[in-house]
Amino acid sequence: MGPGSPEMEARGRADCEWIINGLWRSCRFEQDQFIAGELVVTWKAHWIAGWDARAGEYRGLAVDSNGVAMIFRGRLEGDRLIMESMDPAVPLRFVWDAADPQAIAWRNEIMAEDGSWRLIEEYVIRP
Repeated sequence: MGPGSPEMEARGRADCEWIINGLWRSCRFEQDQFIAGELVVTWKAHWIAGWDARAGEYRGLAVDSNGVAMIFRGRLEGDRLIMESMDPAVPLRFVWDAADPQAIAWRNEIMAEDGSWRLIEEYVIRP
């Protein structure tokens, strides 16, 4: 959004479950996005992630209602799970910080031209 543009607000929900003998986490996301209080779109996505024994790292796959599919690779750093897209054309990073399991902090970031990460959105996930 440019200067003077109304900010986007969003409300979302997720439904997650362990699948395939508890090896993979499958989540369905839905997010209502608003501009100036008006609903402009309901975005939907499906995410599957877990430990890929052959690759020796976490892997994730995301598909969404915009017709986009992305593959991610990830790692644990303390209480944080960090997943980065494997597509250099769209360098995204998702970070889940579970230092407080009742209020997991989530960030969605994109890599800027200088190689630094820029915040797109962040939420607190509550059960």
